[in-house]
Amino acid sequence: MTPLVHARHRHVSYFHGHPLHGAFSLIASLVLAGLIVITLLVTTAR
Repeated sequence: MTPLVHARHRHVSYFHGHPLHGAFSLIASLVLAGLIVITLLVTTAR
């Protein structure tokens, strides 16, 4: 299936992903979830 808009250069992209971007976002989301859980535990313990 061909796209409706034909790009001259398919290899040109404005956003180049870093190789560790997926790992960084995974670690950041786990840290954020952990902080939320700790905050909920601290507020409910009082």
